[in-house]
Amino acid sequence: MPMYRAAKAGVISFTQVSAIELGKHGIRVNCISPGPVETNLPGAGFPPETATKIGKATSRLLAEMQILTRIGKPRDIANAAVFLASDRAAQITGHNLIVDGGLSVGDKIDRMERMGAEIQAILGTPSG
Repeated sequence: MPMYRAAKAGVISFTQVSAIELGKHGIRVNCISPGPVETNLPGAGFPPETATKIGKATSRLLAEMQILTRIGKPRDIANAAVFLASDRAAQITGHNLIVDGGLSVGDKIDRMERMGAEIQAILGTPSG
C-alpha cells in the first residue's frame, strides 16, 4: 500500500501542477481516482472455477465496504471522464475526482485481512 499511495499522491500533485502551468492556455487538467472496478483481475492466473470464486468473493467484499454497496463498473469511470471532458466541467481544473462508491469515506480498516482470509479459504490454504 505505501507504494500505491505514493504513486497516487504523485498523480494528484502532477495534475495540480499541470493545471497551474496549462491554465493560462485554456487547458484544464484533472484526474480520476477510481475505487474498485469489476474486472477479471482478482482471479487471474487461477483455474477458471477458482478464478470465478475469487472474483465473486472479492466483488462481494468490496461492495460491502462501500456506502453505495456495489462494486464499480468500467462505465462509471468512463462517465466521470466524459463529464470532466465536457463543457459542463468548464470551471473544473486541478481536481481529483474520486469515483469509488463512497469507499474512501467509509473504509473499513480490516478490509484487506477479511479479503485475504476469504481468498485463502477458497484456495484451501491456511491464512496468516
